[in-house]
Amino acid sequence: MPRTPDAVERKRLHIIETMDREKARKQLKTGERAVKRARRAGVQLDPTLRCGYAPVTVNDDNWIFGPDKHKDNIYQAVPQVTLHGFDEGLVQKLNFGAVEMVVKHCMDKHGMKAAQVFCAY
Repeated sequence: MPRTPDAVERKRLHIIETMDREKARKQLKTGERAVKRARRAGVQLDPTLRCGYAPVTVNDDNWIFGPDKHKDNIYQAVPQVTLHGFDEGLVQKLNFGAVEMVVKHCMDKHGMKAAQVFCAY
């Protein structure tokens, strides 16, 4: 499913219709299943809530992601490294590099041993 405002709205309506059909059949826990489906799809079920990245109105001129308000959105503008950094281990490598830099700095500038660095803080 492309992450555009129209596609997210269609998915939300589909989840609500599915929940209503389940209620009509008197199935149990229809609301819980709808919430799980919505979370899995990344959709808000409450129609009064809206994504902060979606255009407020059709004539909204304050749109920064691209010329088309329905196709250009935050999910296409943010690189995959930011979206999936934890999955790919890039953030972990960045954190490890920052820790190594702090240890080296404390050893060079303050004459500390590597084992003493984090005990002092």
